[in-house]
Amino acid sequence: NQRAEFTGLASGSASSTAPSAHSVGDISRRHSILRNARTREQASRRTTNASMNWSTQFHQALPYHEFLTRHGTDAHRQRWQAVYDRIQITDQQRVLLDGFPRKMHLLCIAGTWCGDCVRDGPILQRITEASRTVELRFLDRDERPDISGELSINDGLRIPMVVFLSEDHIECARYGERTLATYRKMAAERLGPACPTGVVPPGEEYLTTVTQEWLNEIERVQLLLRLSPRLRALHGD
Repeated sequence: NQRAEFTGLASGSASSTAPSAHSVGDISRRHSILRNARTREQASRRTTNASMNWSTQFHQALPYHEFLTRHGTDAHRQRWQAVYDRIQITDQQRVLLDGFPRKMHLLCIAGTWCGDCVRDGPILQRITEASRTVELRFLDRDERPDISGELSINDGLRIPMVVFLSEDHIECARYGERTLATYRKMAAERLGPACPTGVVPPGEEYLTTVTQEWLNEIERVQLLLRLSPRLRALHGD
């Protein structure tokens, strides 16, 4: 586009290859317009984040089984149950979860029909069942386009997405829609030899690996809350 701005001057002129003052001014104005547009977009996102009442959203959300009953078919529920039955929380993982002192809320945006949710939803349920302080709720993606749009990734409504909230429903983190093990599995299957080095197929331990990856993020947010000056002052610890 800039190249087009520099053409059209009289041939043979000494300045025939240089931009005119008028064209330079046009380019400058366009850059200014783009900068202002980006600033307005960023401000709009900050406003959306600030105005999002996560406490209300969490209390409107549904526990695991109620979510499946309301939004799933018999076939959906069977798929979720089949994965749930395969998930095992180890003794070491239970000890870790039992030691979490800070209450935290996980708000998961999902769809009962979604293959990634069929895998990760039961994993999250198994993890939260093993903890006294981690609570899990679900919202349906298609029923709540406002929340889905707020959590979009790469301009797409990808799920599952989890918003991590403190005990008083302050947003602490967002995580989803696939963990590293899943992307490695997909890359190995779809890209093959063209995939960058370092990609290792997850093999038979795939679900175990994904479970640990979700647990790692939950532990990270728990440590964030445990070390929070605000919450340490509140609890006197």
